[in-house]
Amino acid sequence: MASYPPGRQNPGGQNPVWDRRPTQPFAMAHQPAAGLTQLPAPNSGTWTTGLYGCSGDLQSCCCATCCPCVLMGRIAEIVDEGSTSCLSAGCIFFWLLALAGSCFIYSYGYRSRLRDKYGLPPKPCGDCCTDFWCICCSLAQETRELQNRGVNPALGWEANRSTYLKPPQIPKMQY
Repeated sequence: MASYPPGRQNPGGQNPVWDRRPTQPFAMAHQPAAGLTQLPAPNSGTWTTGLYGCSGDLQSCCCATCCPCVLMGRIAEIVDEGSTSCLSAGCIFFWLLALAGSCFIYSYGYRSRLRDKYGLPPKPCGDCCTDFWCICCSLAQETRELQNRGVNPALGWEANRSTYLKPPQIPKMQY
């Protein structure tokens, strides 16, 4: 039986507006299921993992440390929406790496474009600075970000086209 504010009665058996309350408090009704990680909403301004979050994904961390040109090629192919091949981007990165470690000049542009796509902040500092000081961690973080948003960079652009081009989902208010 519904309770009404003092002095009010149920008009004709209909539910008044003030009685349409959720059955659970908001904080309880919107908790992720047990064992699932809740990702931030698209364009929420939050990275899904930190720059040094390699413990959750050792594969991308090891690949970024041993073969950063592979991850750079995969990221470039996805961010360029297939107009740059994984092989060509990886070779450019490798060539710049051989030239006195100036590969960050190439990679920070892709980090910026990935951030723009998902509305992410330039954390922990600007893109150029992040890639200059922590190129391996930066590439691993970008790979994890794509994976956490449903894109598998290892499969290439064609396999990820529909996921990457999907417009961002805006969370709906539930009452």
